[in-house]
Amino acid sequence: MEDYRIIKSDGMTNKQYHANDTHSSSSQLKDAVEDVELFYKKYILKEIERKSIPAFDIGTYYHTAILEPENLTKECAVYAGRRAGKDWTEFKAANEEKAIITTSELSQAETLIDATKASPVAMALLAKGDSELSFFGLLNGMPIKVRCDKIFLSKEKSYILDLKSTTGNCKDKFKVQTKVQGYSYDLSAALYMDTINEVIKALKMDVAPVTEFYWTFASKDIGNCVTYKASQKMLATGRAKYTYGMKQIAKYTALNWEFPDELVELDPPKWDSDNWEDDVKEEKTGRKFSKNQPLVKSDLTDLI
Repeated sequence: MEDYRIIKSDGMTNKQYHANDTHSSSSQLKDAVEDVELFYKKYILKEIERKSIPAFDIGTYYHTAILEPENLTKECAVYAGRRAGKDWTEFKAANEEKAIITTSELSQAETLIDATKASPVAMALLAKGDSELSFFGLLNGMPIKVRCDKIFLSKEKSYILDLKSTTGNCKDKFKVQTKVQGYSYDLSAALYMDTINEVIKALKMDVAPVTEFYWTFASKDIGNCVTYKASQKMLATGRAKYTYGMKQIAKYTALNWEFPDELVELDPPKWDSDNWEDDVKEEKTGRKFSKNQPLVKSDLTDLI
């Protein structure tokens, strides 16, 4: 079935995958969730181009070294200098198809690689399955594409693993949660899992559906590595996000991509309103000061 297909990395490069514009990706849905007008400008009008930044290139080097080390010299290049001047321009032109990092950035990439290889949990998951498989399918009627860092499919169990290069301490669960939320990694996890399961079903593959999604976070400055499993609640949150993004795209497609200027009511974030909930309830009692606020002169006068 043409609507549902799987392409191995040797049949589709990363660049070819990103060049495909017949299917929507998790990055596109993230933009639609954040600002559907931004989605329109980036992917419909194509007024905004995705720029390569050093952090992305370090991540590419790290991914390639772990997932497809045989392709490292083909996919990546190291420049002994700074990103400026004639030599840099010539080097960039000679390696325009590659991710380019400097020697100082190479040190960070090697820290990521060493940290991952030192993790028995990460390496056990990475030892199975295929790297950089691209899946194309229909999800809620929308053509979707996903490209897995690592996917393991078997009759007994199937899972996806995503490598994440980051900064800070990967053992800090709160900070990792914040990064997952901030970068909508939960949206990607749910979208990958659901799209691939639709492909498995459509192609009548004799494998178990994907039920587990893992993130292996490696720190480029601390040099540690921790693998986290997405909970069902995390996946449900991601599913709600990508569904909302799909609805936004459908809504404004029907409106011929017209964006009316609207007045929006602004509530406090839940964590802030929860923190002040008792004080809000006590407003009508005539209370002069809050336990959550520093006392001011008028408060002190009332206490004397």
